[in-house]
Amino acid sequence: MKKLLQMLLVACVVLVNVQLVSANPEKTIITEGFDLSTIHRLVIVDPQYSPVKDGATKDAVMNMFYKTGASARIYVMPKSDVEKSILKDSNVDLSSLETKKADEVFTSNVGKYADAYMVATIVHNSRVVIFYDVYSAQTNQMVYSYEIVAGSHDEDSLKTYEGLTKNFYRSFEKTVQQQIKDQNKKK
Repeated sequence: MKKLLQMLLVACVVLVNVQLVSANPEKTIITEGFDLSTIHRLVIVDPQYSPVKDGATKDAVMNMFYKTGASARIYVMPKSDVEKSILKDSNVDLSSLETKKADEVFTSNVGKYADAYMVATIVHNSRVVIFYDVYSAQTNQMVYSYEIVAGSHDEDSLKTYEGLTKNFYRSFEKTVQQQIKDQNKKK
């Protein structure tokens, strides 16, 4: 009987540890008073990313953010679409400007083409951490922030980034749905 209890205790400890290790720690920050359900078009801007040795290129990461967003309930578009629209409408080629000036022109014009834009920051530590910051295209204020940490056994690869990005889109959609429910309760 004593041996059976010891085995059950060990099994419980192992199960709890497996659940804790496999769960990706995440944190969400929402700007109070901003209605996330007003975001229908989201621009994916170039991520803050420095490739590790033999890691994915910045273009591959950017493409992954865009493709992963295709399954989201909002229209996701790359920054290049907005840059083309700015060139067409304002006759300003952002690629010919200095970075700081190009950012100023982008942020002052992005509201004409989208509701928000997302900047991702990928950090390579002992574990991969990705910060997803969503800014209102009208005010350039951060309205939603999501941080997720990869599992300790996840490798620093495009596949890991894709899994974490899917979690971001799911979390964003859940947050929007929760806001809608909360607004309906107040009515």
